[in-house]
Amino acid sequence: MENPRPINRCFNGLFIGLVLGLMLVLMLVATLNHDSQPLLWGLAVLVLLVLVCGVAALINLVIFPPIFRLLARLTGRHRAPHSDSRDDHAA
Repeated sequence: MENPRPINRCFNGLFIGLVLGLMLVLMLVATLNHDSQPLLWGLAVLVLLVLVCGVAALINLVIFPPIFRLLARLTGRHRAPHSDSRDDHAA
């Protein structure tokens, strides 16, 4: 499997660039129109996005660990019964 770090960095960079670009555009619009409404709406949308991502992360923390535990039980190796280390027939 390939290393996911460069791909994650790419997506993180794109996301951060999009957010910063959006904030720059909203600040320019607010400055040119002498109105703070576009900037406040943009901030509200970004806060809502953070809240939605946080709730989704909490849902993933609740749902996936039991599923992974169940999959580990179902796909795990079946252990052989432990054999005794002493030789009964040699005594």
